[in-house]
Amino acid sequence: MVPTTIALLKGVTHVSCPNHLTLFSGDLPYLNLWQNIVAMTPAKCFPAAHASAGFSLYGLAFLPTLRQHRYKIFAIVTVLGWTMGLYKMLFGDHFFSHTLVSMLLSLTIACALASVFFKIAAVRPIR
Repeated sequence: MVPTTIALLKGVTHVSCPNHLTLFSGDLPYLNLWQNIVAMTPAKCFPAAHASAGFSLYGLAFLPTLRQHRYKIFAIVTVLGWTMGLYKMLFGDHFFSHTLVSMLLSLTIACALASVFFKIAAVRPIR
């Protein structure tokens, strides 16, 4: 669900990559999110998709069988996602905020899905 949601948002937001902006020797002007949506620029750089692939593993932390390893999983997935995000930032493909939004969306989606799928397990203890 996480990579699909991020891919759909990339197609709707039309935010330019930093290396495409005139501020950084590119050919597109800087526009805010709403201006990009209205202008429908050809760019598709927000939110960060590579980082979302790493952050999508947050779902593992919500599995009832891995509950005792929850904080380790959060730490490992966070490091993995940010490593992937920083890699793309170094090439000028994303701003910091693109990766941050991907992380927050991934965590929100994973938490929401866990609350739907594992609600019965939370209400009724497993024997």
